[in-house]
Amino acid sequence: SHGVKVDVRVVAATNRDLRRMVNDGSFREDLFFRLAVMPIELPPLSERIEDIPLLAGRLLQELSQRSGSTFELAPETLGVLMRTPWPGNIRQLRNVLERAASLAESPILRPQDIHPGGSRSPGIANTALSHGAAPPSAPSRPPEAPAAPTGPGAPDQPLIQEPFKAAKEQAMDAFERAYLAELMAAHGGNISQSAERASLTRYHLRKLLKKHGMRPR
Repeated sequence: SHGVKVDVRVVAATNRDLRRMVNDGSFREDLFFRLAVMPIELPPLSERIEDIPLLAGRLLQELSQRSGSTFELAPETLGVLMRTPWPGNIRQLRNVLERAASLAESPILRPQDIHPGGSRSPGIANTALSHGAAPPSAPSRPPEAPAAPTGPGAPDQPLIQEPFKAAKEQAMDAFERAYLAELMAAHGGNISQSAERASLTRYHLRKLLKKHGMRPR
């Protein structure tokens, strides 16, 4: 027998707290330190919504290559995706897009094609309720709600008429305006309640409202 020289790299991932498991004796300490050479913590998708346009685009590209059809997101559908909490992270996003592509009547995926919870109810309703939006009996328009967005990201406007960075910024602005409008409507314009619901500081919330020309009651 003779030795064979190899050069390998081990990449391991887990959603468990290995440090705690080492402390309670359920995971080997020597193995933990062998693996923890360069640990990378990946935040949940709900904490990096700015990545959703890029991730969704990549996932749809893969779907298009496999199916032979070209799938795209309607601009308003992107807003639905960015308002969804995604407890299942990228795996859930992938499943939702695959289901939408399989059942949609058009290669342009509309909000009604998006069902994060797996139900057949419209995606907009699902995501609005998940963020504590006001029920139908509540006021449908918050104080000084901004006008409907125009330009890239607005309905019937092509996203690619602007460079990627500019289009992404405009999509983010549209998402922020929609989220803030629902948030303030749900809490009657109350800054403290709205900030607590959105897990923001009062200062940050006021700054966002000022950015979009919105003022609480």
